[in-house]
Amino acid sequence: MPLMNADQNAAFDAANSGVSFSAGETGLFVISVGVVLMLTWCAWVAISSYRALSNPGASVPDAAGKIVRAVFVVMMVIAVMAL
Repeated sequence: MPLMNADQNAAFDAANSGVSFSAGETGLFVISVGVVLMLTWCAWVAISSYRALSNPGASVPDAAGKIVRAVFVVMMVIAVMAL
């Protein structure tokens, strides 16, 4: 997360007077919520892929491919959010 200059910090503090959190804590909160949402989505993909295996014609490599793609997307999004 890029650092803010002095003017930006002053504006953040002025807009949030009376609250006890800083800009860094706010950024960490936003990143944490994003990571939780991405991991929840990845779990949903894994569960739905597992359930799809009960359908005729579904194969394990197809389900595994969906899960691997979801994990790759999650890793890329987390890497971008951590910049």
